[in-house]
Amino acid sequence: MKKFEIDPDRKIFRKYIPEAKFLNEVAMSQRAKLLSESTKLFRVPAILNIEKEQGFVDLELIENCKTFRQFYISNAKFGANKKQKDLLISHFSQLGKSLWQIHQEDMNDDLQKTSFPEGFFDERFANDHVFIHGDFTMRNILIDSEKNEPYIIDWSISPLFDFSANFGPRYWDLTFFISSLFLFSPSTLFSYKSKTEYAKAFLTAYIVEIDVDKAVFVRKLQQFLMEYNYYKLYDSKLKQRSLIKKVIQSYSIKKLYRFANDLDKIMT
Repeated sequence: MKKFEIDPDRKIFRKYIPEAKFLNEVAMSQRAKLLSESTKLFRVPAILNIEKEQGFVDLELIENCKTFRQFYISNAKFGANKKQKDLLISHFSQLGKSLWQIHQEDMNDDLQKTSFPEGFFDERFANDHVFIHGDFTMRNILIDSEKNEPYIIDWSISPLFDFSANFGPRYWDLTFFISSLFLFSPSTLFSYKSKTEYAKAFLTAYIVEIDVDKAVFVRKLQQFLMEYNYYKLYDSKLKQRSLIKKVIQSYSIKKLYRFANDLDKIMT
């Protein structure tokens, strides 16, 4: 099944969505669009046309943009200067605030809850469930090159899974985002310290908004980072990988585990 088509003349991005995820992704995208318009923290491409039987939606094409990962690497490679660092800190903070807004249940109470399969999470994470993005990674955030505004796209559970879910632990989105930050890149190879600063800006902006004990939040996020991070889930799904991918995965998860172990110190 093809994933997408682009029509630059009509400024349409046609996305093909698996049947099991179709209704949830459309509903979340529509609700997120309304949320983005009310908060002004982020933007969401408008849905222009829905064709459920044919399995696709036509979305507003966002031109002149980079993924947030591309934006991050272009500003952080081989060390960011003060202007670049301040810009990145600002974006990470804005995304932390944006994710908190997404997780606000009272903003989404008109949506149908679709939970993860029974037993997917252990009892430590049985509570504190919210509406989630599902695949909140740096590649699913676009930065408008002209206005420097973030667009959040792909409102569906990670393609690692064939089921659909829009309701789960808040730590799911937080962990996926942080996992994507620690993905190996040659140009940011020696930047563990700066990555922790960007992650701290993201988490600080998020946690300042929620009514929860900070120590409890940090402890649960540490546990979630160790048990349900992107790399561990990826490894459980895809057994056959190239040597290069194995090396990248090994390096990335090592840095992520270091971050998880350091988290209580980082967030003090």
